Amino acid sequence: MPVTTIEFLSVLAVTTHIHWGLDAILIDYVRPAIFGEFIPKYIQKFTLIISSILFTGLMLNVIHGDGVIKIMKQLWYLDLNVDINPIYEEILRNNIVSDK
Repeated sequence: MPVTTIEFLSVLAVTTHIHWGLDAILIDYVRPAIFGEFIPKYIQKFTLIISSILFTGLMLNVIHGDGVIKIMKQLWYLDLNVDINPIYEEILRNNIVSDK
């Protein structure tokens, strides 16, 4: 199956979005004042490695598998058949949450 432009751009967009988010979170929360000087120095390298692994895995899925877009469609139409009414009734019976 040839790699389409949309598949490649989807993988690139998802990987970039996750990389920027993970990088921002780790830079904000892994500070030298809390973790010392050693760990914060290598955080950007860590996020680059994780993003590279993610990109490689998604591209392998595009090239040798069904592709990212088809898998996203399958997840979108996945029917879980979860009925929350019995859980809600149990909560009401035990007066955990009022019905108001």
